[in-house]
Amino acid sequence: DHIHSLGYITNLHSCGKNEKVVPAYIEAHVDMWAGQTMNDKEMLYEKYGDQIKLGLDLPDFKPGTPKDELEAFAKQFVAKYPKGNVFLSTRRVSPELIELLYKYSRIELCG
Repeated sequence: DHIHSLGYITNLHSCGKNEKVVPAYIEAHVDMWAGQTMNDKEMLYEKYGDQIKLGLDLPDFKPGTPKDELEAFAKQFVAKYPKGNVFLSTRRVSPELIELLYKYSRIELCG
């Protein structure tokens, strides 16, 4: 609460399989959690996606992946997470995919 009173948000990263403690993160008012890929983030999104922002992982597309493949992925990804309460690490992600994800998320969330 003190962190929030200063106008900041909390982003927690924790290594390991921590999906069972996500309710405790929510109770502690953690705003964002970036867990490792071993956690069932789809289940967590369904159960808690309206209470905490979840860090999701993107597949590692090879350089030169056709734009239509990236576009299809971006549309499907945005449709899969309609609450919009996710954040992504964009390390090693092509600028083209980032742009497509941004475009389709704006369309989904803002019309």
